[in-house]
Amino acid sequence: MPKKFTKKEQVLLGRAARRAHSLKVAPKAKNVVSTWENKNYPVIQSLEAKIKAVK
Repeated sequence: MPKKFTKKEQVLLGRAARRAHSLKVAPKAKNVVSTWENKNYPVIQSLEAKIKAVK
């Protein structure tokens, strides 16, 4: 059977995991759903640049 951690141990493990994640150089976002805006961000930026250039 797997070990059951106490509430205190779970808090410490969670804190350590958050700290380790924040200390990474370029961490990937956790639990973030990729929206269509995020997927097409470069395209949207290029279109906005073209609109600004026309004005």
